Amino acid sequence: MELGIDCFMPANGETAVIKTALPVRAVIDQGLLMKSKQKYEMNPPDPKRPCLVHGVLVVKDDVLTLMDSQKAAVELGLTKQELILSCPVPLPDDSQPATALAKISNKVQKDLVNWEVTRRDDSFCIQSVDVSLRQKDQSAKFEILVKWLYEDDELGNYILKMVKSVLEE
Repeated sequence: MELGIDCFMPANGETAVIKTALPVRAVIDQGLLMKSKQKYEMNPPDPKRPCLVHGVLVVKDDVLTLMDSQKAAVELGLTKQELILSCPVPLPDDSQPATALAKISNKVQKDLVNWEVTRRDDSFCIQSVDVSLRQKDQSAKFEILVKWLYEDDELGNYILKMVKSVLEE
């Protein structure tokens, strides 16, 4: 069976655009729309790029609906699988671990003023992005571990770049 369009699977993290001859109408879930609007207002994206909305396209009763992945999983009776990305960043030998983490936390809080930063003893987090201090293996060396959910990939990568820039100073 041939669909008449070039079908391909985009690589992870890529966006696929499928051009159609006729408009395809879809309903967007109100909760997803508000969540995306709030995220956009807190950190407006580059105006040269399209505003991305992360959701799941569900066909139910002959209606296409773009919904939040968690809500779609509940409605379809599925267990949601989460992809967690992580990146360890080694601390320079001459830096004090607690001081380095405090500098990173202060920089993040200064740059992302509209975002809520939750601090703990040896870590802090913003949404699903967790920045923590941990000891490497059995050695006396430390590293900063940055972890985030795939849904917060843009924020996770932004904070990872910030961590690296602070440690290079």
